[in-house]
Amino acid sequence: MEDRDTAARLMGLDIAVARDELPKPRKGEIYWVDLMGCRVVSQGGAELGEIVGVTDNGAQDVMLVKGEVDRLIPFVAGPIVKKVDLKTRRVVVDWEPDY
Repeated sequence: MEDRDTAARLMGLDIAVARDELPKPRKGEIYWVDLMGCRVVSQGGAELGEIVGVTDNGAQDVMLVKGEVDRLIPFVAGPIVKKVDLKTRRVVVDWEPDY
C-alpha cells in the first residue's frame, strides 16, 4: 500500500488466495478450512456434530460444532483434540455429550 487511504478502501473486502498458492501446512498444522464439515466424535464414540466454523478467542482456536446441541469446543491438541483424520473427515475429542 502506498498510503493509508488506499488501505482504507480495502476495509470490509474479502481476501482470497488460491489453495495451490498457500504453503503446505507443517506437521501438526491444519488450515481451518480443512476442518469444515468434519464429524466430531467423543473418545467413547458419541457423535457430537459437524464443524461449521472455527474462531480464535485469543487463548486458543475454538471449533463451532453443530449437532443436536451446538457446541464450542476448544481446539487444543493433546488434552482435548485427540485425533484429526482429514481423510475420513473425523475429529476425535475428549469431550462428552453432556458438557
